[in-house]
Amino acid sequence: LSSQCPEGPDPNDVEERIDTDATAVQRFMARECVRLSAVLRTVRATLDEADAAIRGLVVPSAAVTASLEAISVDRVPEAWIALWGPTDRALASFVLVLQS
Repeated sequence: LSSQCPEGPDPNDVEERIDTDATAVQRFMARECVRLSAVLRTVRATLDEADAAIRGLVVPSAAVTASLEAISVDRVPEAWIALWGPTDRALASFVLVLQS
């Protein structure tokens, strides 16, 4: 599943593109890009660790176990919500937003 998760913007690249004369909207968009990148990195890391745990290669951490339990009932894992913010979306809808 993590291979289907987009990379997202490089936070360093975003920060470099915003100059000191940036408007408030440009600064807001830059912060949102950095936040999206953090969410995508966390989603990919969670899915990679979950895959390794399911394959028996590692012992799942408590965070991965909690994420897998949420995923199994179509809920967005708390670790993702902590970075994204509150959402009423089901997991499938949340993933579609990330992919767009």
